[in-house]
Amino acid sequence: MYLHSKNCWLVLLTVLIAQSLNPFTIDLSFASDANDGITPVVRIAPIETKEVIAEGRAAIGETGVPGARQAATAQALRAAVEKALGVYVSSRTLTQNYQMVRDQVLVRSDGYATLKEIVSENIGTQEVRVTVRALVSLRPLAKQLKAMKLTRAWRIYVESTPANDSSTQASVASDAISALENTLSDAGFVVVSRIKDADITVQIAPRFQKIADIPAETGSFSATMHSIRGDVVARAIRVGTGEVVASLFATHTNFNINADAARSQATTEATQSLAPQLTDALMVLPAAQSQAITLQVSGLKNVTQAAQLEDALNSLTGVQKVTRRGYTNGFANWELDMLTDTVSQLPRAIEQSGALRRFRLSVASENRSRIIAAVR
Repeated sequence: MYLHSKNCWLVLLTVLIAQSLNPFTIDLSFASDANDGITPVVRIAPIETKEVIAEGRAAIGETGVPGARQAATAQALRAAVEKALGVYVSSRTLTQNYQMVRDQVLVRSDGYATLKEIVSENIGTQEVRVTVRALVSLRPLAKQLKAMKLTRAWRIYVESTPANDSSTQASVASDAISALENTLSDAGFVVVSRIKDADITVQIAPRFQKIADIPAETGSFSATMHSIRGDVVARAIRVGTGEVVASLFATHTNFNINADAARSQATTEATQSLAPQLTDALMVLPAAQSQAITLQVSGLKNVTQAAQLEDALNSLTGVQKVTRRGYTNGFANWELDMLTDTVSQLPRAIEQSGALRRFRLSVASENRSRIIAAVR
């Protein structure tokens, strides 16, 4: 078996472009093609693990500190999984289905989260409190949530990119689009007919090239067997932001005495070969909507307490990243990257969340982009 040199260049070009897409993973695989040697499939998809900081606590009982530490760590891993849920499930859906989520997901958190390190540990007279850094496996989590019909139903619009040969290429693109739309629908995504209704646009760029024209003769007639290779590039793009969330390339060769049929079948087969990888990438795609919230806190005792508060902020539901902008004389300033549908809950979480309770924070004012709080 061999790989056409032009195919090699297409694969390498796709991989080189993908290197600038972070944090994405690149998977290059080769499938056997009876007609044309090797069919390369390149998949560029979101990362499949998420690093989460979470806190857990447990009372010191008969098993002593070691038992409490183990229980607190297990609770922290459950909290890490719960935090990752916000990537796939809206806060409203999570609230409405929390009992089911707890029974089918959170109680099995060891199947989704692994301990990377214990960031801090506080052993009191009655309880042990730990802050952990955990790695949450997104694909099995997303599959479980999808089976429970809780994941966000991405609305997808499929279109073809402009082609040089508008008549032939449009017909080929139509076949490829239909094949992909059917696969996406079967996977549970909502395929829409207008881009303004979509969350994700999938752009299909089918191209084809004549490999050979082979004379074929039988006893009754003669014909030409056309060998045509179809190359398909598919890109999934968030509507509104233009972010490329997945990019794939596949190729397939078809033989047919009808050249148009060979083109159509080659590009359709190539599209069908990359469709499963595309649906997998979209299934683990996190929510795009996030916004920066400035949090200003006064009354902190020292920079150590500010660092402890920062660790606790990382464990709040919806918080994707915490960046400290400064600390001066008990006053600290952070920027929180928040999932949009959890922003409204942040002021209450600052005052009432178990992770922040020991800081005794009181929110003095809040608006769309800034929260001002103080240590009581």
